[in-house]
Amino acid sequence: MTRPFCVTGFAMLFTLFVLGTNASEKAVCAVLCAALIAFVLSLLFRASRRDRTLPTAFAAVALSAVLLLASGHTQATFAERYADRKVEVQGVLAQLPWSENGRHYYVLQLETADGESCGEKVRLVSRAPLDITPADRVSCTVKTFVLGANGEAGVSEYYRALGVTMGGYPVDDVQVEKGVRTDLSGYILQFRLSLSNALLTALPNDSGALLAAIAFGADDALPDRVNNAFRAVGISHILVVSGLHLTVWTMLLFAVLRKLGLRRRGSAVVGIVFVGFFTLLTGAAPSILRSAVMLCTVYAAQLFRRESDSLNSIGLALTAMLFVNPYAARSLSLLLSVFATLGILLLERPLERALMRPFANVRQPLLRRLCAAAVSAVAVTAAATVFTLPVQLWAIGNMSTAALLANILLLTAGNAAMVLGSFGALLALIEPGLGQPVFVLAGKTAQYLIAVTERLAKLPGVLLPINSNYAKLLLAIAFLACAVFLLLKNPRKRWMRLTAAALCVAFLLCNTAVYLRSRNALQMAVADVGDGISVVLSCRGETVVLGCGGDYFADSEICGILSAYGVTYIDALVLPEETDAVFSAAIAVGEQMPVETVYYAPEIKPETLPVGAEKTPIAKSVLTFAGGSLYVAVQSSGDYRYAEILYGNFRALVSFSEENDFHGDSAAVLCAAEEMPRNTDAADFELTVLSTANPSSADFPSLHSETVCTTAENGSISLLVFADGSFQTRRM
Repeated sequence: MTRPFCVTGFAMLFTLFVLGTNASEKAVCAVLCAALIAFVLSLLFRASRRDRTLPTAFAAVALSAVLLLASGHTQATFAERYADRKVEVQGVLAQLPWSENGRHYYVLQLETADGESCGEKVRLVSRAPLDITPADRVSCTVKTFVLGANGEAGVSEYYRALGVTMGGYPVDDVQVEKGVRTDLSGYILQFRLSLSNALLTALPNDSGALLAAIAFGADDALPDRVNNAFRAVGISHILVVSGLHLTVWTMLLFAVLRKLGLRRRGSAVVGIVFVGFFTLLTGAAPSILRSAVMLCTVYAAQLFRRESDSLNSIGLALTAMLFVNPYAARSLSLLLSVFATLGILLLERPLERALMRPFANVRQPLLRRLCAAAVSAVAVTAAATVFTLPVQLWAIGNMSTAALLANILLLTAGNAAMVLGSFGALLALIEPGLGQPVFVLAGKTAQYLIAVTERLAKLPGVLLPINSNYAKLLLAIAFLACAVFLLLKNPRKRWMRLTAAALCVAFLLCNTAVYLRSRNALQMAVADVGDGISVVLSCRGETVVLGCGGDYFADSEICGILSAYGVTYIDALVLPEETDAVFSAAIAVGEQMPVETVYYAPEIKPETLPVGAEKTPIAKSVLTFAGGSLYVAVQSSGDYRYAEILYGNFRALVSFSEENDFHGDSAAVLCAAEEMPRNTDAADFELTVLSTANPSSADFPSLHSETVCTTAENGSISLLVFADGSFQTRRM
């Protein structure tokens, strides 16, 4: 066995990912017993003992189960002791604070809890900003709760991957001891905050926020609109400090060391120290930890004059990280980083050779270098995209069709922005004004990045949904084909390439066909926003949002639906009422996604709407979209507040007020907030969707009939509507 760490690391990753963060103790124990039995059986065969691959893999699975049991027991003990009560805590910041949806978040590394020593982390949330810096010690009484205990999708997984189980909010004044922290991580965190502040002070706009995110991973000031545009075009990896950033910095460092005449082994020592410092400076996220361990392995090989193996290095990084925190196996950033790196290592060179063949006869040196650079960017992006498809299907549900073009146009500029922003901030710390010339160049580069990204994000079809059952089937066939080729003793490379090419083409054609079918029909979704109402309509490239209110997470749910539909901007946002049930999330959604036109009720003051390129008051009007195939009639004055949707022979009603009276109406679908409108019978409609947080408290006699459903029980509900009036429903 030539790659023991590769086998160990990926076996642990697969096991811990499948078991997840909420696996029962019985399930984990069953996996442990099965792995131990398989390990013993594998030792009974001479070939298996000689090769050692199977015993190593089974031992890694058993180790994963043990780690998960130990971590689960530790977190359960901590939660049982401190959850859902008032606790006096003392600690320091474990990472930089951030703000979201009007709330301020602080992750504390605890020193004591109720006067006893404690090494756990707690996420504090506060409506008012707290005057806390990395150099301070915090003492307060908090009301604690278990993160994700209320079933919020992904919350528990996200925070457990960061080593955080408990949340809390202060119930009295927060006591802050200024400047008392003296540990190394505190100094580095304070240095990172100073660098970010220097950037934002010099460039207090979107450009400065983008540079702070690219250079130091401080994306708190970055507008959601810009962040979503980068995601839509497939270039969001430059916003997350990862292996790409660390590789660029180490290449620059080694170039300087070579100029200074430092020998290879001395450069390796400096490289290891720099990697450790950079990892702490940028927050030690899972993606950067993976790259840090890999680079340290490479430098250690140079230091001890040994050959390094990239696949073994990835395995070593995974083994080390998952040993410390087994819940990191479900970290989206780690999974994307690992599989993108794996794709680049295994697929980039064959793709690059194949793509360079048409340019083999180019003789002009400059033109050949330009072709090679473009081909390399395409090959790297394609290789990473292919290998991260399973992760995107699991976590995101769509892929960017502009990723290749975006990486060619923006990747080099992104690296330049990172270097210029970092040097400018460092010079500004040394002497205010010293970094101004560098900031000018960095600002122009950031403006270019934002302008090109937002232009690409508005292209039709830039997001291709890949969450259909056909896509899942094709991916399953791809994994089966990989398993078959691995079992064959001498697989023919030609057949492997043809199979891979055929599956890739089939995957793209399948998802494109599904996308075009749904794009030419009407996609309609009732968002799970709690006690509020929001209906999303998407037809032929145009998107309308009717109502935009609900509970705390309403904006996230609405934007999630828009992303699932492949939408990158909203053509019309209709707000027929100023109540929280209809209006509360409008500003938050508009900040995350560009809005072309806002149609608002007469009582809403336009100055309270900081979103929308155009603002139009509306009382009783008929709006036309999708080239005249979609009509939305809106009543937004008086006691009646509703919208009527017409698409071919399909008709739906959206009720924004309980005062509406739809008695005897014959629409196909009725959507209502919290309660049924008066004198309205659900039996008159083919489907009734009630948007509510608690179905048991709703005054709805027909609640559990076959034609009635609630978002509280089913989550967001999507309809695919055809012009003949028929429609299909599914849970999102």
